[in-house]
Amino acid sequence: MKLMILSLCFLVACPKASPPETPDEQEAPAVAEVPEEAGVDSNLIIGQQFWSWYAEENFQAIFDNSSPDVQQALTVETWQGLSQQIAGAFGAEVEVIGEEVTPHQDLFIYARTSKFETNHLLSTFVFSSDGLLQGAQFVPAPVIAESRFLDY
Repeated sequence: MKLMILSLCFLVACPKASPPETPDEQEAPAVAEVPEEAGVDSNLIIGQQFWSWYAEENFQAIFDNSSPDVQQALTVETWQGLSQQIAGAFGAEVEVIGEEVTPHQDLFIYARTSKFETNHLLSTFVFSSDGLLQGAQFVPAPVIAESRFLDY
């Protein structure tokens, strides 16, 4: 049996690019709206927004909300190709098993484990405090085998 591992990983922690010189060049990218409800982790919502854009194939929004280094490495066409590979290998998402955000230095790591039609997938989006994507990774998620010996 051939095991296919799809991985797109590009992590950088670089300073944000300076804004364009003239106001005409500035265009506001789509951003996640964070409700100001008690107990809502705004970083979780940002991570969920990246996943939502990916699932809806809104790769332009991902690109627009990426750091300049990520934009150079991961074009809209790259995202489209990755999405097609994952859909071909895993099928459609059928269930979210879990999701979490973990802070790491000045970055946040959003990890989502999902059950797809043929396998489990671990999707990771890494973003900075200003909400810019710094990296992404998609790999088959490990699945713990059932065992009668795990309760000892």
